[in-house]
Amino acid sequence: MTDRGFSCEDNRRYLRQGDHAYIIGEKLRTGSPEVKAAPSRQGRYTETADNMRVKEVRISDTDRFVICHNPESAERDRHMREQLVAQLSELIADTDQFSDFKRGELRVKIADKPGLNRYLRTTPAGKLRIDTARIKSSAAGAT
Repeated sequence: MTDRGFSCEDNRRYLRQGDHAYIIGEKLRTGSPEVKAAPSRQGRYTETADNMRVKEVRISDTDRFVICHNPESAERDRHMREQLVAQLSELIADTDQFSDFKRGELRVKIADKPGLNRYLRTTPAGKLRIDTARIKSSAAGAT
């Protein structure tokens, strides 16, 4: 099993050179090409417990993914995401009227809060907006 800093392509390539089995654990929201491909592959979920279902998919001749889904955890994540987006919406409301400097100060404050910063984007004109694409991908990763 690996930690999140280990599962880069170079390390995977190195592991494939050996004559041994290995498991890499990744969250669906990591965004790697393999992780993005895995949920859309054919396969059925199997209920393994009241709060867990599992689906195995092959993404190549050498790699397979075991996707675990916990509906309770997904619901908690959805609720937390909604709270963060609501808080962020409140923070950036009416910021289009702020000076660039004042908006920049707020942007820096939000950057220090990873949960909020995850769903914030800045337009080319420096306006603060909710990143709806990021919200959708985060929700999709919670499936």
